[in-house]
Amino acid sequence: MKTVKEKIKRFSKTVSIALLVGAGLMTFAMFLYLIQHRGFYAQVFELGDTQAMFRHSIWIIGRIGLILLLVYGASVFRAIEANENPFVAAIPRRMKKAAVFLFFTVAIPQWMYTLLDNSAKFALFDQTTGLVLILSVTICCFAQFYEYGYLLQDENDEIL
Repeated sequence: MKTVKEKIKRFSKTVSIALLVGAGLMTFAMFLYLIQHRGFYAQVFELGDTQAMFRHSIWIIGRIGLILLLVYGASVFRAIEANENPFVAAIPRRMKKAAVFLFFTVAIPQWMYTLLDNSAKFALFDQTTGLVLILSVTICCFAQFYEYGYLLQDENDEIL
């Protein structure tokens, strides 16, 4: 049993570090993009092109949301690492929050882009938002499994 806990701890630590590195790289890439395009932003603001300003604001907000999601995901794995066990009361709640946050982090910018594009018809669920919805529901289902596992483990501990 001890080796399983060690594997869980090691894997959780690895995943949390990978997610934090991904968040750091995404932050760095976003800042590089903003620095490279600062002349474009100055020109857009000078011309008063509100649609272009709105599009880039949506892009920035979407990237910040993804970075926060990666950091939140890392905190979930850090909690698993700290407990050496994924079957803890806090983990399923955090997974469900992450699933909802994932859906809205991807869906809201997608919906805003669609609304800005005059030639496209607005669809509540296009291919991207549909796939993210399926992924979010799947994560929620896994959270339910973890919650059930936590309850079984808790019941087993009471019996012993």
